[in-house]
Amino acid sequence: RSHGEEYSVVFTGHSLGGAVATMCGLHASTDPDFTKSGPVKVFSYGSPYVGGVCFARAFRHQELNGKLLHARVTIRQDTVPRLPAEI
Repeated sequence: RSHGEEYSVVFTGHSLGGAVATMCGLHASTDPDFTKSGPVKVFSYGSPYVGGVCFARAFRHQELNGKLLHARVTIRQDTVPRLPAEI
C-alpha cells in the first residue's frame, strides 16, 4: 500500500506459527505505523507459551493501551499449549 494509507495488521498461526505470530504481533504493536488505524490483531491456535515475565508484562501493557488484541485458541487434549512445562 501507499505510504500514509490506512490498513490493519493481523498475525495468525498454528502451533509454532502461533508462537511466532504472538512475538511478531507484540513487535508490530510498538510501531505507530501499524496501530494508527486500530490495534494489531493476533490469532494463535494451539501455540506454546511465549517469552517470560518481561514479555508477558510488555504484551499486557500493549493490550491495555489498545495497541494489541490477542485471541488464543486451545483444546484441553493438546499438550503443546502447555509447553514449556515447568521443571
